[in-house]
Amino acid sequence: MKYQDGAGSVDEKLQSFPFKVKQFEKLLNNKVPGIKVYYWYILYEDYFDVQNNPSFKDTLDYIKSSNISYYFLVPKDKEKSFNIFKNDIFPKMNI
Repeated sequence: MKYQDGAGSVDEKLQSFPFKVKQFEKLLNNKVPGIKVYYWYILYEDYFDVQNNPSFKDTLDYIKSSNISYYFLVPKDKEKSFNIFKNDIFPKMNI
């Protein structure tokens, strides 16, 4: 998990998932042939608020259209948000 709370090239990093998925599949298939790679983003809701920062809308639309999931955590309650992801969302992925 990467945390960033300031300006930077976040939207470009978010767009790089096709390469990352391909690399993980290549790496893991050498060890476990036929393994499926799941890739998703956990984003901080305040930082990726498209109302206040519309430049992220295109990036989030691209991620969604490419069948990559993203979830939002609420910064003021990071632990609670992460537990929701860990206990509710992750088990539904049937991995």
